[in-house]
This record gives sequence, C-alpha cells and structure tokens, in this order.
Amino acid sequence: MEGLRQAPASVQERQSEALQSETGPGPRLAVGPLVVDFAARDAFIGGKPCGLTGKEFDVVAYLANHAGREVSRQELFNSVWGYDIGFNTNSLDVYIYRVRRKIDADGSRRLLQTKRGHGYRLVPDSTGES
Repeated sequence: MEGLRQAPASVQERQSEALQSETGPGPRLAVGPLVVDFAARDAFIGGKPCGLTGKEFDVVAYLANHAGREVSRQELFNSVWGYDIGFNTNSLDVYIYRVRRKIDADGSRRLLQTKRGHGYRLVPDSTGES
C-alpha cells in the first residue's frame, strides 16, 4: 500500500505523525497487522475496517503513535479526553474493551495489552497473553 510505513521509532517522528493526524489527511501507520488510517479515521486488519467510533479511533491512534511503549492510564486519558482522569476510570475501561474487541476480533493475537495498574501497550506482533 502506498503511504504505508512502520510505526515511527523516534520521538520526533511520533510527534510529526501526531501533528499530521491533527492537521488533515496523513499517512497510514502500521503496527504489525493493524493499519491506522488517519484520513479515514479508522483502523484496518487484513484490509478490513475495524469500524471504530471517533473516540475509539483517538485511543488507537494515540497508542499507535506510541507503539511498543507502555502508556499510563492517566497519559492516555489526558491525551484523548483532554482532562485528568480523576476517579472515573470506567469510561476508559469501556473504550479499551471496545477497541480490543475490534482490533483483536479473531482472537489469534493480543495487539492491545494491559499491564494491570499501570497502563496499555500496542504491540506489533503478539499471540500471547497480556
């Protein structure tokens, strides 16, 4: 696919990707079998759309821009919702659950991993448990 590239390795590349996603149609970002399309605001597995809602896409896009790195619940909530998580973490849990069901639908992999009490990580190739 034209415009498809692997997850950026450097902080500058990640910031550039995030800026492109905020300013208009940008490239696609691949994290293993997951392809995040910033123009379509959806993600694809095997060429099939995941059917993400707007907020689900924001969660996936943030994690994809930080692929391989554990992102704390607080950081994810601040970045996607724009304010402190406070005491209501249930909404984040619900979105993570929905995203996981969509991107790991066939059950053969766990792209979105949880480190209980710490945060989340999107990993390129994982078939094991989180």
